[in-house]
Amino acid sequence: QSESTISKILTRLKQLNSNRMKQQGLSTQTDSESAPLNNNDGNADDELPNNVSTLAQLTELPDVCQSGIPARPLRHVSETGVASHYALQPMIYSVAFILAVELLERFSFYGIEYTQTSFLTGAYNKDWNAGMTSVEASSFVSISTAVAYTTPFLGAYLADALLGDYWAILVGCIVFYLPGVILITISTVPRLFGTETF
Repeated sequence: QSESTISKILTRLKQLNSNRMKQQGLSTQTDSESAPLNNNDGNADDELPNNVSTLAQLTELPDVCQSGIPARPLRHVSETGVASHYALQPMIYSVAFILAVELLERFSFYGIEYTQTSFLTGAYNKDWNAGMTSVEASSFVSISTAVAYTTPFLGAYLADALLGDYWAILVGCIVFYLPGVILITISTVPRLFGTETF
């Protein structure tokens, strides 16, 4: 039964790939499609591995599941015929990237969070500050912290319901993140826009 299920899935993948190639005006007969999709010699107990993370496991896959790209050798074709390529151990790249982003984000957040009140009240420079009292600066910092912790809900809604992950990240970076970083950087230059600005 498992062999027939795998055969059905691979047949469907083959049909979707063939339809996609016809739409693009390409030949529908490729080396990977002409090769047998299941090389298990009829043993019904053999199944395709579902957690391929080594080169040895990669060789057990049929050609249709291999991309031929060394950095991303795994190939998956969705139901709509879109082919995606994956690394053998994607979690290594994902975890390293997530940890690096979190490290830099926390460093910048707390670097600003802890120094913001002192900057706004003039503790660093009596001649160059926002001229706020301690209460005003504390209120400002509390509001900015509340905004920083609640806006991810808006970003999640935009990503899940409207824009999708990629566009939500792109729009968020261009509209919110980069302007914020530029404003913070500009605020480090005293009287950049004249003597009336702090």
